[in-house]
Formats: sequence, C-alpha cells, structure tokens
Amino acid sequence: WVIMYIPKFLFGAFEGQSTEEISAQFGQAISNPIGVLPYFTFFAALTTWLVARGVNSGIEWASKVLMPLFFTLLIALSLYSLWSGLSTEIVTESGEKTNGTAQALSFLFSPDWSAVNAGTVTRALGQAFFSIGLGSAIMITYGSYLPKSINIPKSALIVGLTDTGVALVAGLAIFPIVFSHGLDATAGAGLFFQTLPIALHSAPGGSFIGAAFFFLAIFAAVTSSISLLEPIVAWVSERFNMARMKAAIMMGVAMWILGLCSIYIGGFMDFIDVKLTAAIMLPLTGFLTVVFVGWRMNKAMVDEQMAGVSAGLRHLLFFLVRFVAPISVFIVLILGIDHTYFHDTLGKLLHIVSA
Repeated sequence: WVIMYIPKFLFGAFEGQSTEEISAQFGQAISNPIGVLPYFTFFAALTTWLVARGVNSGIEWASKVLMPLFFTLLIALSLYSLWSGLSTEIVTESGEKTNGTAQALSFLFSPDWSAVNAGTVTRALGQAFFSIGLGSAIMITYGSYLPKSINIPKSALIVGLTDTGVALVAGLAIFPIVFSHGLDATAGAGLFFQTLPIALHSAPGGSFIGAAFFFLAIFAAVTSSISLLEPIVAWVSERFNMARMKAAIMMGVAMWILGLCSIYIGGFMDFIDVKLTAAIMLPLTGFLTVVFVGWRMNKAMVDEQMAGVSAGLRHLLFFLVRFVAPISVFIVLILGIDHTYFHDTLGKLLHIVSA
C-alpha cells in the first residue's frame, strides 16, 4: 500500500478530490488483490536483498541513513498537522466549540479507563512486543552482533523511549487531520493512507512531500521486515553452513509465498496477526524467554552481559526477570487467550466471584 501511494502523489491522483473521494481510494486499493501483488513482490525482494547484503551493508545502512530522514519528515508533518488543526472549528455533540488539534490531543492523552479490558492489555503488549522486536528472536539475533562494550540496559531504554516517541509523533501527525475532516479515529492502519493525502494534496509542494514521505515510509516498514527475516536467515545459514545469499533467497521466497495468503485469503491476516501472534505466540515466547534467562541461564553468564552496569541495578534487573516479568506476561497470556477465544469468560467469572 505504501509503495502504491508514491505514484499516486507524483501523478496528482488526489488533486481536486474531496475528503470522501480520497478516503474511498484506499478502500478501492485494498479490495484489489491483483493490483497489490506487484508492490508486495517488490517489497519482499527489497527485504531479501537487504538481508542478503548482511548486517553492516544492508540492515545497518538502512537504519542509519533512511530512518533519520523519515523521522525528520514525520516531525515536520506533525507540526503542520497541529497547525492546520488549530484553524479548523468543530462543534462537539455537547455544543462546545473546539478544533481538530484540541480533539486530537484529548483523544491521545485523555484515557478512558472504563474501556480498558483484557483485550486492550493483550493488544498493547502485542504491539509493544512487535514494535520493539521481542518474542520473535529479533533482539537475540541482533544482540549476538553487539560488541561486549555495549551497555545493554541503556540501549534497551533508548530503544523503548525512541519507539514510544516515534509513535507519539505519528499520532500528532495523523489525528489532528482525522478530527478536522471528520474521519473515523478508530479506522486503524487505514488512517495513515487517508489523512496524509487529505493534508497534503492541496498544500504547496504537497505532491512531492507526500511522495517523499511514503518513499521513506517504505524503509521504515523494511526495517521491521528485515528484522523479522534476519533471525531465520542467520539460523539457516549457521545451522546448515549455507551461504548467506542462498539462505536469504530461500527464506525470502518462503516469506513471499506466505504473504500471498494475506493478500488472497480473506481473514488470514487477522487470524495470524491478532488471534495467533498477538494473543499467543509473542507473549508465550516472551514468557519462555524470561523463564529461560531467569531460571536456566548461568547467573555468571547473565552478569557478563551486564558488564558496566552497577551491582544494584543488576540485582534489580535479575529480580524483575526471575519473578515480575514471568508472572506479568503469563497473566497477560492467559487473559489474551480468554479474550480472543473465549470472549472474556474468565474475566466474567472473576467479576462474579469478586462481587
């Protein structure tokens, strides 16, 4: 979808279009699987090529050069979105006058605690695991490439804060436009493909900025896809003593075949993404990982990985890994399975017992 929108911007597909017409273009795009196939094939080939080039020439280059450009443009778009939202007057259901920016800030930073349930926690944990790369061998694989001089807790903190910061900036770039134009704030990933064309199609240089943004967004997506492909390529290459290029091509083709299922089989992606990965695989793998590190790994080996960290912080982290993290993740795993497959049956029983 991201690749598809680059020529749309360059050739003026959004010029003179109303908000409804621009939103409809996204619906037309996702309902045409044949039209998506060449773009998906290109994306899979790009991912495979970068992984085949290795960590330094492929993955590190994409992360160091392209991601800062993407983040800079995202900040600029968020400032433009906040500014344009201030000039839009909106009348709420209660009759109060406000603007798109104020509504966006309220939507993002004023939580409705009554809406929080087991499903909310499960989806939040699944999103956190996915965006940071936990529970899918990504961090273990990348960690094996790190020099021993790296401060792991400090690096983990930087990764977590950066990931959260980018998510907040993306929200500030999207939601002021969403509320200013009366779009559905709960529309999910589709908002990305609706709000930016609406915001940029009439702005000076909007076609170029939009094309550049989606071009860089491709590489933001590629950094995730190469992280998912890298662990299996590294394992196949080492396990079978296979050349990295050959292993990358084999796994890339397998990835492409699996990707066809998400294009042509209705509901397949929802099952894999929500019902299997987010609800079971990521929290289960995370649980097994912390149990292994906390209870099976030699403590001296764990301490060796924490070189440069104070003794007090090492003891705290070890306590969290042994006791707090396994219990917390296991509870979320059980509640997620209950919410996804049993419609909160356990939660309802607990509510009855507590009452």
